[in-house]
Amino acid sequence: MSVLTIIGCRMFEDELVHVLSRDEQVKRILVVDSEDARGLIEKLEKAGSEVIVEPLATMGEAVQGLGEGLFVVVDVLELALHNDPERLKEVVYERIEDVAEFSDGILLFYGLCGSSLTHVERDLAWIGCPLFILRDEEGLIVDDCIGAALGGREPYLRTLRGFDGVGAFFITPMWAANWREMLKKSKVTPDPDDITMSKFLFQHVGYRYAAKLDTGLSDPEEFEHNVRKFAELFEFDVVELKGSTRLVEGSYMRARDAVLGRGAWA
Repeated sequence: MSVLTIIGCRMFEDELVHVLSRDEQVKRILVVDSEDARGLIEKLEKAGSEVIVEPLATMGEAVQGLGEGLFVVVDVLELALHNDPERLKEVVYERIEDVAEFSDGILLFYGLCGSSLTHVERDLAWIGCPLFILRDEEGLIVDDCIGAALGGREPYLRTLRGFDGVGAFFITPMWAANWREMLKKSKVTPDPDDITMSKFLFQHVGYRYAAKLDTGLSDPEEFEHNVRKFAELFEFDVVELKGSTRLVEGSYMRARDAVLGRGAWA
Protein backbone atom coordinates (compact mmCIF):
# COMPACT_ATOMS: atom_id res chain seq x y z
CA MET A 1 0.00 0.00 0.00
CA SER A 2 1.16 3.53 -0.84
CA VAL A 3 -0.55 6.64 0.51
CA LEU A 4 -0.05 10.14 -0.87
CA THR A 5 -1.76 12.84 1.17
CA ILE A 6 -2.51 16.19 -0.43
CA ILE A 7 -3.18 19.19 1.78
CA GLY A 8 -4.49 22.03 -0.31
CA CYS A 9 -6.28 25.31 -0.64
CA ARG A 10 -9.82 25.29 -1.99
CA MET A 11 -8.68 27.56 -4.82
CA PHE A 12 -6.96 24.51 -6.34
CA GLU A 13 -10.20 22.54 -6.50
CA ASP A 14 -10.25 22.28 -10.30
CA GLU A 15 -6.56 21.40 -10.51
CA LEU A 16 -7.01 18.62 -7.94
CA VAL A 17 -9.87 17.13 -9.91
CA HIS A 18 -7.79 17.39 -13.07
CA VAL A 19 -4.77 15.46 -11.82
CA LEU A 20 -6.59 12.90 -9.69
CA SER A 21 -9.40 11.94 -12.05
CA ARG A 22 -6.91 11.33 -14.88
CA ASP A 23 -4.42 9.23 -12.94
CA GLU A 24 -5.20 5.57 -13.61
CA GLN A 25 -2.68 4.47 -10.98
CA VAL A 26 -4.83 5.86 -8.16
CA LYS A 27 -6.92 3.02 -6.77
CA ARG A 28 -9.09 5.17 -4.53
CA ILE A 29 -9.44 8.81 -3.46
CA LEU A 30 -10.27 9.66 0.14
CA VAL A 31 -11.33 13.17 1.12
CA VAL A 32 -11.26 14.59 4.64
CA ASP A 33 -14.83 15.54 5.55
CA SER A 34 -15.29 19.31 5.75
CA GLU A 35 -17.50 22.04 4.38
CA ASP A 36 -14.66 23.32 2.20
CA ALA A 37 -14.30 19.90 0.57
CA ARG A 38 -17.91 19.74 -0.70
CA GLY A 39 -17.13 21.25 -4.09
CA LEU A 40 -14.15 18.95 -4.63
CA ILE A 41 -16.15 15.85 -3.75
CA GLU A 42 -18.95 16.81 -6.12
CA LYS A 43 -16.55 17.51 -8.99
CA LEU A 44 -14.58 14.30 -8.46
CA GLU A 45 -17.75 12.23 -8.50
CA LYS A 46 -18.96 14.05 -11.59
CA ALA A 47 -15.65 13.18 -13.25
CA GLY A 48 -16.28 9.52 -12.52
CA SER A 49 -14.01 9.05 -9.51
CA GLU A 50 -15.09 6.98 -6.52
CA VAL A 51 -14.62 9.00 -3.36
CA ILE A 52 -14.52 7.92 0.27
CA VAL A 53 -15.36 10.75 2.68
CA GLU A 54 -13.93 10.29 6.15
CA PRO A 55 -13.31 12.51 9.20
CA LEU A 56 -9.66 13.35 9.77
CA ALA A 57 -9.71 11.63 13.16
CA THR A 58 -10.43 8.22 11.59
CA MET A 59 -8.67 8.64 8.25
CA GLY A 60 -5.68 6.55 9.29
CA GLU A 61 -7.91 3.59 10.15
CA ALA A 62 -9.88 4.00 6.92
CA VAL A 63 -6.73 3.92 4.83
CA GLN A 64 -5.29 0.86 6.53
CA GLY A 65 -8.32 -1.22 5.65
CA LEU A 66 -8.17 -0.64 1.90
CA GLY A 67 -5.60 -3.22 0.82
CA GLU A 68 -2.93 -2.84 -1.86
CA GLY A 69 -2.48 -0.03 -4.37
CA LEU A 70 -1.99 3.73 -4.48
CA PHE A 71 -4.42 5.73 -2.38
CA VAL A 72 -4.66 9.51 -2.30
CA VAL A 73 -6.00 11.37 0.71
CA VAL A 74 -7.06 14.98 0.12
CA ASP A 75 -7.56 17.55 2.88
CA VAL A 76 -9.01 20.86 1.68
CA LEU A 77 -8.37 23.74 4.06
CA GLU A 78 -10.50 26.84 4.44
CA LEU A 79 -9.94 29.83 2.18
CA ALA A 80 -10.13 32.30 5.06
CA LEU A 81 -6.69 31.18 6.26
CA HIS A 82 -5.15 33.45 3.62
CA ASN A 83 -6.14 36.47 5.73
CA ASP A 84 -3.75 35.45 8.46
CA PRO A 85 -0.35 34.14 7.28
CA GLU A 86 0.65 33.04 10.76
CA ARG A 87 -2.59 31.14 11.23
CA LEU A 88 -2.20 29.57 7.78
CA LYS A 89 1.28 28.38 8.70
CA GLU A 90 0.07 27.04 12.04
CA VAL A 91 -2.84 25.08 10.55
CA VAL A 92 -0.83 23.63 7.65
CA TYR A 93 2.01 22.55 9.95
CA GLU A 94 -0.46 20.94 12.36
CA ARG A 95 -2.21 19.14 9.52
CA ILE A 96 1.08 17.80 8.19
CA GLU A 97 1.88 16.34 11.60
CA ASP A 98 -1.62 14.84 11.82
CA VAL A 99 -1.41 12.96 8.51
CA ALA A 100 2.27 12.00 8.54
CA GLU A 101 1.69 8.81 10.52
CA PHE A 102 -0.41 7.20 7.78
CA SER A 103 1.21 8.86 4.74
CA ASP A 104 4.13 7.76 2.56
CA GLY A 105 4.38 11.27 1.14
CA ILE A 106 2.67 14.64 1.59
CA LEU A 107 2.10 17.18 -1.17
CA LEU A 108 1.03 20.74 -0.39
CA PHE A 109 -1.21 22.33 -2.99
CA TYR A 110 -0.06 25.73 -1.77
CA GLY A 111 2.51 28.30 -2.76
CA LEU A 112 4.48 30.65 -0.55
CA CYS A 113 1.23 32.43 0.34
CA GLY A 114 2.79 35.54 1.82
CA SER A 115 5.94 33.64 2.88
CA SER A 116 3.90 31.49 5.28
CA LEU A 117 5.28 28.24 3.88
CA THR A 118 8.75 29.31 2.74
CA HIS A 119 10.58 26.92 5.07
CA VAL A 120 7.97 24.21 5.57
CA GLU A 121 10.13 21.41 4.14
CA ARG A 122 13.07 22.36 6.35
CA ASP A 123 10.98 22.98 9.46
CA LEU A 124 9.22 19.62 9.26
CA ALA A 125 12.06 17.46 7.97
CA TRP A 126 11.90 15.57 11.27
CA ILE A 127 8.49 14.00 10.57
CA GLY A 128 10.08 11.15 8.61
CA CYS A 129 7.72 11.51 5.68
CA PRO A 130 8.77 13.06 2.34
CA LEU A 131 7.18 16.47 1.95
CA PHE A 132 6.53 18.28 -1.33
CA ILE A 133 5.13 21.67 -2.32
CA LEU A 134 4.20 23.20 -5.69
CA ARG A 135 7.37 24.16 -7.57
CA ASP A 136 8.08 25.51 -11.04
CA GLU A 137 10.53 24.11 -13.59
CA GLU A 138 13.36 26.05 -11.95
CA GLY A 139 12.66 24.32 -8.65
CA LEU A 140 11.26 27.46 -7.03
CA ILE A 141 8.16 27.37 -4.83
CA VAL A 142 5.31 29.18 -6.58
CA ASP A 143 3.93 32.34 -5.03
CA ASP A 144 0.25 31.37 -5.05
CA CYS A 145 -2.51 29.82 -7.16
CA ILE A 146 -2.11 32.52 -9.82
CA GLY A 147 1.61 31.87 -10.07
CA ALA A 148 0.90 28.15 -10.41
CA ALA A 149 -1.52 28.76 -13.28
CA LEU A 150 0.96 31.04 -15.05
CA GLY A 151 3.77 28.51 -14.80
CA GLY A 152 5.93 29.76 -11.93
CA ARG A 153 7.71 32.74 -10.50
CA GLU A 154 9.36 34.16 -13.62
CA PRO A 155 6.23 33.96 -15.83
CA TYR A 156 4.26 35.56 -12.99
CA LEU A 157 6.70 38.47 -12.70
CA ARG A 158 6.80 38.86 -16.46
CA THR A 159 3.01 39.04 -16.59
CA LEU A 160 2.85 41.61 -13.80
CA ARG A 161 5.46 43.77 -15.52
CA GLY A 162 3.32 43.65 -18.65
CA PHE A 163 0.66 45.72 -16.91
CA ASP A 164 3.12 48.61 -16.40
CA GLY A 165 2.20 49.15 -12.78
CA VAL A 166 -1.56 49.20 -13.37
CA GLY A 167 -3.52 46.90 -11.06
CA ALA A 168 -4.89 43.66 -12.48
CA PHE A 169 -7.29 41.37 -10.64
CA PHE A 170 -6.44 37.83 -11.75
CA ILE A 171 -9.44 35.56 -12.23
CA THR A 172 -9.16 31.79 -12.62
CA PRO A 173 -12.25 29.68 -13.39
CA MET A 174 -12.60 28.91 -9.66
CA TRP A 175 -12.50 32.60 -8.78
CA ALA A 176 -14.94 33.49 -11.53
CA ALA A 177 -17.52 30.97 -10.38
CA ASN A 178 -17.32 31.89 -6.70
CA TRP A 179 -16.07 35.47 -6.58
CA ARG A 180 -18.59 36.78 -4.04
CA GLU A 181 -17.78 34.04 -1.57
CA MET A 182 -14.06 34.34 -2.26
CA LEU A 183 -14.02 38.09 -1.71
CA LYS A 184 -15.93 37.70 1.53
CA LYS A 185 -13.87 34.86 2.99
CA SER A 186 -10.56 36.36 1.96
CA LYS A 187 -11.75 39.76 3.24
CA VAL A 188 -10.73 41.58 0.07
CA THR A 189 -13.79 43.74 0.70
CA PRO A 190 -15.99 44.01 3.83
CA ASP A 191 -19.16 43.19 1.88
CA PRO A 192 -18.92 41.90 -1.71
CA ASP A 193 -22.66 42.50 -2.12
CA ASP A 194 -22.03 46.21 -1.60
CA ILE A 195 -20.88 46.82 -5.16
CA THR A 196 -20.44 50.56 -4.68
CA MET A 197 -18.09 50.13 -1.72
CA SER A 198 -16.23 47.24 -3.35
CA LYS A 199 -15.80 49.26 -6.53
CA PHE A 200 -14.41 52.17 -4.51
CA LEU A 201 -11.91 49.90 -2.76
CA PHE A 202 -10.76 48.35 -6.03
CA GLN A 203 -10.26 51.78 -7.56
CA HIS A 204 -8.45 53.00 -4.45
CA VAL A 205 -5.80 50.27 -4.71
CA GLY A 206 -5.44 50.84 -8.44
CA TYR A 207 -7.22 47.90 -10.04
CA ARG A 208 -8.18 48.52 -13.64
CA TYR A 209 -8.06 45.14 -15.35
CA ALA A 210 -9.80 41.81 -14.89
CA ALA A 211 -7.15 39.35 -16.01
CA LYS A 212 -9.00 36.29 -17.26
CA LEU A 213 -6.60 33.42 -16.64
CA ASP A 214 -7.79 30.44 -18.64
CA THR A 215 -6.39 27.15 -17.36
CA GLY A 216 -8.62 25.07 -19.61
CA LEU A 217 -10.35 23.52 -16.59
CA SER A 218 -13.81 24.98 -17.01
CA ASP A 219 -16.65 25.36 -19.45
CA PRO A 220 -15.47 28.15 -21.80
CA GLU A 221 -18.87 29.82 -22.13
CA GLU A 222 -19.55 29.77 -18.40
CA PHE A 223 -16.09 31.12 -17.63
CA GLU A 224 -16.50 33.92 -20.16
CA HIS A 225 -19.92 34.83 -18.78
CA ASN A 226 -18.69 34.93 -15.17
CA VAL A 227 -15.65 37.04 -15.99
CA ARG A 228 -17.63 39.52 -18.10
CA LYS A 229 -20.23 39.90 -15.36
CA PHE A 230 -17.53 40.55 -12.76
CA ALA A 231 -15.76 43.05 -15.02
CA GLU A 232 -18.96 44.95 -15.80
CA LEU A 233 -19.88 45.25 -12.12
CA PHE A 234 -16.53 46.77 -11.19
CA GLU A 235 -15.85 48.56 -14.47
CA PHE A 236 -12.72 46.59 -15.30
CA ASP A 237 -11.28 46.04 -18.76
CA VAL A 238 -10.90 42.33 -19.51
CA VAL A 239 -7.48 41.04 -20.49
CA GLU A 240 -7.12 37.47 -21.76
CA LEU A 241 -4.27 35.38 -20.35
CA LYS A 242 -3.35 31.80 -21.17
CA GLY A 243 -2.76 29.59 -18.18
CA SER A 244 -1.58 26.02 -17.88
CA THR A 245 -1.87 22.96 -15.66
CA ARG A 246 1.68 21.84 -16.43
CA LEU A 247 3.13 23.04 -13.12
CA VAL A 248 0.58 21.29 -10.91
CA GLU A 249 0.80 18.17 -13.06
CA GLY A 250 4.58 18.10 -12.68
CA SER A 251 4.48 18.66 -8.93
CA TYR A 252 1.87 15.96 -8.50
CA MET A 253 3.79 13.45 -10.62
CA ARG A 254 7.02 14.06 -8.71
CA ALA A 255 5.30 13.45 -5.39
CA ARG A 256 3.38 10.44 -6.67
CA ASP A 257 6.43 8.81 -8.22
CA ALA A 258 8.44 9.33 -5.04
CA VAL A 259 5.70 7.66 -3.03
CA LEU A 260 5.69 4.75 -5.47
CA GLY A 261 9.47 4.49 -5.18
CA ARG A 262 10.25 5.78 -8.66
CA GLY A 263 11.52 9.23 -7.78
CA ALA A 264 13.70 11.09 -5.32
CA TRP A 265 12.38 12.52 -2.11
CA ALA A 266 12.07 16.32 -1.98
